[in-house]
Amino acid sequence: MAISEQWLPIISEGISWVKEKLGPSKKELKIQVSDLEKQVQTLASGNTVLVNNLGLIIQAILKQLRTDGNYTINADTIIFIGENTGSVDVTKPIISSSSICGDVVSKKQVEEFDVSKIFDGLDEEIAHSRATKPSDRR
Repeated sequence: MAISEQWLPIISEGISWVKEKLGPSKKELKIQVSDLEKQVQTLASGNTVLVNNLGLIIQAILKQLRTDGNYTINADTIIFIGENTGSVDVTKPIISSSSICGDVVSKKQVEEFDVSKIFDGLDEEIAHSRATKPSDRR
């Protein structure tokens, strides 16, 4: 594929547009190739030579992105696969031995819970409810 010098500004703008959309600090890590095609069409508007070679220009952009190593292209999707250096901050909780012991104790307490006691006192509650709210008996 021979790249014309006339295409280079559009190719570099297309690559910049993808990198701006999918940069390492962005939440979205994928865009559609069709969105790239629309962007390149917008950039090439008015220039019939560029519009006529739109497919080859898109191909050149995708080839450059693929060789960059931070992007992969699947069917109609460009996916950012580089390292995310954005502001997503996930802090790891500090695990202390006391919290582990507490978890073990609470699990043992759950295991020792008697299921048959769930409905204890329910008959009394129903009788009390019927006595205080006679309209609910229907």
